[in-house]
Amino acid sequence: MVRSGLFGLLAIGLLAGSGFAQDKAEPKTKNVKIVHVETGKVLSVADSSMDDEAAAVLVKDEPVKDSKDAAQQKKSKAATWKLDKDGDHWKVTNRNSGKVLDVSGDSKDDGTIIIQYNEKPSEEGNDNQRWAWIEIKTDDAKPADATKADASKAAPTGRIKSKSSSLVLDADSDGTIVQRSANSKSKSQIWQIVEIKE
Repeated sequence: MVRSGLFGLLAIGLLAGSGFAQDKAEPKTKNVKIVHVETGKVLSVADSSMDDEAAAVLVKDEPVKDSKDAAQQKKSKAATWKLDKDGDHWKVTNRNSGKVLDVSGDSKDDGTIIIQYNEKPSEEGNDNQRWAWIEIKTDDAKPADATKADASKAAPTGRIKSKSSSLVLDADSDGTIVQRSANSKSKSQIWQIVEIKE
């Protein structure tokens, strides 16, 4: 059974609720990694860019080995995100650049790339920068190659859906993130939200 909910889930074990429960005590902000279940890689920004229109991509989740290495720290931070509740949806902000996850050009087209961009005020229309979570059963989310998935089993598993297009995040074979129509058979559309403990 598919359950719809908010990005606020962060869920079972993370927010002590089932799915994206709309609990009044639920934190309005969370720092997370967004893990691509099929590959075990994490959502990031190409080249840890600070620029508008830099592409959202998958990268290997690598711990910082040298705390004094600024490039390693920047790359690691670019692979983490802040979730902020906005009504029934969530703003997803890159913790390195401070820019938000955005459907390029506010497109409704299948295959449009996902980028980072400065947050737009609501009066200018920012639905292409707001996201919802569609939770799925864990059995439906088993990766094609179980050795690739290093995501936490306790983390919520589901699809990330654009408020503006109603399409979901998907990963191309080169690791570029695009939006596509939801497909229950597509493993490349399945994500886990893993809270960062700091």
